[in-house]
Amino acid sequence: SSAEQVVTASGFATKPLQLELPDGLDPKHTRLEVTFAPSLAADMAKSLDYLVEYPHGCAEQTMSRFAPAIEVAGVLENLGIRDGALVARMPGVVSGGLKRLTELQQPDGGWGWIGSGTTHEMITPYVTWGLLRAERAGYKLPDPKTLPRALEKIFAFAQSLDDRQLSDRIYLMYV
Repeated sequence: SSAEQVVTASGFATKPLQLELPDGLDPKHTRLEVTFAPSLAADMAKSLDYLVEYPHGCAEQTMSRFAPAIEVAGVLENLGIRDGALVARMPGVVSGGLKRLTELQQPDGGWGWIGSGTTHEMITPYVTWGLLRAERAGYKLPDPKTLPRALEKIFAFAQSLDDRQLSDRIYLMYV
């Protein structure tokens, strides 16, 4: 049996690269793949491909796919990096994430871990933060009431916390 091992590094090479293979490695049953990228931004394009394929369903999974995709897409755009197939898929990823998160919003303005779950005081600001980042990046939310309702819920959460929950209150106010 074997396990995949991924090692990444960045920097400049001024001399030949040397790799140390683990003891007991059978070269007949081993595969080594070395990939060079002209910049860290080029490597981000591969990361974005993974995010596009990331499974989603609940609010946390949707955000774990949606927010990083917006950030990486923004960096790639700023650097002028264009990957045709990936860039073509991004509008669908973003609109799908926006639609799903809007659908998952609870009647009280917050979000739960799962679609029909109870509103949670930490997943609500996480989703709200992501939606605010999307809006700042120029994406339009399907329902203009989504963010005002979410911010109202976050404010209510912040007011309900006691002094022992100062770090939670600070996070809520940050969002």
